[in-house]
Amino acid sequence: MASETRSSRDTLRLFYFFYNSSRIWGHLVTALLLRYGGDVYVFSTRPQYPRFHATGPHFPMLDLHMSPSLYATVARPSLCTLDHITEDRIFRSPASYVFYVPSNLYLMLISTYLGLAFLGLAIVTTLLDKFDLYVSQDPLERPPILLSFRKVVLSLIDPQLRLMFPMVLFIGYQQGFMIADFTRSYVSCALGLEAIGYTMLCMAAMTTLGSIAAHQFFKHIKRMTIMFATVVCHTGLLMVLWLWTPVRDDVAVFYVIAAGWGLCNAVWETLTTTYLATSFTYDWQAPFAVYFMAQCIGLTTAFTLSPIFVNDIKICLMAPHATSTASLFTSGTETAQTAEAARQGSRSLNGQVLQQTICCCK
Repeated sequence: MASETRSSRDTLRLFYFFYNSSRIWGHLVTALLLRYGGDVYVFSTRPQYPRFHATGPHFPMLDLHMSPSLYATVARPSLCTLDHITEDRIFRSPASYVFYVPSNLYLMLISTYLGLAFLGLAIVTTLLDKFDLYVSQDPLERPPILLSFRKVVLSLIDPQLRLMFPMVLFIGYQQGFMIADFTRSYVSCALGLEAIGYTMLCMAAMTTLGSIAAHQFFKHIKRMTIMFATVVCHTGLLMVLWLWTPVRDDVAVFYVIAAGWGLCNAVWETLTTTYLATSFTYDWQAPFAVYFMAQCIGLTTAFTLSPIFVNDIKICLMAPHATSTASLFTSGTETAQTAEAARQGSRSLNGQVLQQTICCCK
């Protein structure tokens, strides 16, 4: 039984590694297609007034077109206008620029990802175990799909999963903030549209490598210490995003923020997935379905709020949310582990007492 449990955990870790590495390949394909697929033009939506010269009125070149594919003519720092909270405004103002992607480029992107999606579907369908479609079933027995749905619903009210639910929501929301808001309000306006793929590639690579490192650190360092350091790092990154105005000369800062965010994300995901793998050893399918469902809810919330509210509100809400969810998750898991150790100790003690009683009777 122990070997089966260890094999199941190794399979989950391998699946999680491939799941994280898929982000690397996806962002790499996007970056290469945007870099070599054709010129992407950016147009300013601000009203530009003509400048009068001796030869007549002259309009700035920003109104005509600018190609972010050429680094020398990448979008200027003036395009990054971060919205801040004021007395009469909490909603995001309209964008001061808009990108134009040629038809051949976005058709190339769509066809590439559709092809990869169908390829993955074909591989999964081919390698999955064959289902027995003509197995006799008792009419009073529930269909397997209803049983699976019932397990997912019961997992939603499980005390151990309810303890982890706020943390998983935060994981999905902070990932959505980086994908939706960081790329829009920081990267694209300063470095151009093509730089989005490279910054997200840096974040994905650090998430993959950080998850491996975090798993090894948990064996030698206390969980409380690692979570405290991660909260401090994540809060510091949020303060940088709150105070910093992105400019094209600070290229390294974009990648440092993405890498640090990916490392924090790796710690959060490794903590939660390890907790799931150890708490639900034999029946882990439904809890992992709930895990990914909660993560998708956080992503959906971030994508929904991205075009509505200013970044200051999101940043100010994420910092206390990270601290509170980390504290709740840490205290809850420590309490659960202490109770489980006490139960195991009582079971072993009862077993020893029973064995001594049997020996005495003999």
